[in-house]
Amino acid sequence: VQQGYYTTSQEEPCPPGTYREDETAGDVKPSPVTSFKPHRKCIRCPNGTFKYLPGDQASLCRECGPAAVNNFFRTSCDCHQSATDREVDPLIFDVLLGACFKKSQYTKPP
Repeated sequence: VQQGYYTTSQEEPCPPGTYREDETAGDVKPSPVTSFKPHRKCIRCPNGTFKYLPGDQASLCRECGPAAVNNFFRTSCDCHQSATDREVDPLIFDVLLGACFKKSQYTKPP
């Protein structure tokens, strides 16, 4: 098997923070010695979005919203808040709801 080719037909789902690139993107080509398709790369969700679950679809990358920015790995978002407010009542980001909440008023959903 040549470098860049794989011998399995099963792709592992992309980890949180990434999605599978479009089939037409990239430079990986089908192997001339097998009938298997090449594996497509997992690429980071777009800036301003996050994805907390494994999966391949770009649609799983959700917007952080106006009050937050994605973390480096794009697995969650960090809420915008001044240093003073952070000390008084910090904001936390809920990945299930995709929103920022004051920690003192937040109850984690079941």
